Amino acid sequence: MIVRREVDRKKVEQFVKHASDQVAAGFNCSVSYLGDQLGLYKIIDKEGPVTSEQLAVSTGLHERWLREWLRHQACVGHLEYQTDSDAFYLTPEAAVVLCDDDNPMFFASGFAAIASTHASLPKMPDVFRTGLGLSYDEHGEGCACGIERLNNYFPRNELVPNLIPQLDGIEEILRQGAKVADVGCGSGIAVIEMAKAFPNSSFVGYDNSKHALERASHNLVESDIHNLSFVDPTHFPLPNDHSMDFITTFDVIHDTPYPAEMIEAIYGSLKP
Repeated sequence: MIVRREVDRKKVEQFVKHASDQVAAGFNCSVSYLGDQLGLYKIIDKEGPVTSEQLAVSTGLHERWLREWLRHQACVGHLEYQTDSDAFYLTPEAAVVLCDDDNPMFFASGFAAIASTHASLPKMPDVFRTGLGLSYDEHGEGCACGIERLNNYFPRNELVPNLIPQLDGIEEILRQGAKVADVGCGSGIAVIEMAKAFPNSSFVGYDNSKHALERASHNLVESDIHNLSFVDPTHFPLPNDHSMDFITTFDVIHDTPYPAEMIEAIYGSLKP
């Protein structure tokens, strides 16, 4: 039985606006995801200001759908609009966030990370009933790829030149030749950068996501280095003989179902 309570209409209206803003944000992320996936932001940054007709010619996509997308993007503040020419463009600041994968402020891949969770939603009621969570891969391939692009800047630009030199004695050990592991390596960008910089050392990237390992293998082939391999710790766990010189893990521990066990395994692999 529903008990009717007196409510403040003004507060109800305020809460409706709060809820509708959240719903709108969800729709907006999905539409913006298409702009990133189709490369529209980069094309507009290169060619803008552009009309929907001009963008259709540049991309080969349907003008009617592009027109709706462009107007939506102007409404949410991603694109700027020129009334006199009916054209759209990116500000330099927006281009940094939406187009420049190598900038620390790049964030367009966040749209893909959100979109990738949609496929797992039908499975979530059972998760709440059983208490058993989903594996990383059950969130879809886009999750691994979205995280790769989202976390791209630090491993490519900061890890080797700026972070490793701050670790007492580690850079010299890596130059001489060390056994190194990256736990939760994802698509392998961080460990690839280390393997490039320290060819005398041997590296292993560990991850139990098949989507991430497929991306890592692809990235490894493109990098053309030979002192690195990728494995699934389900089948090839970390050695527990204290034989590893150096182990890294980036943005991983807090996402694992058993963080204490992972830390213990890492500790058991490291030399005293």
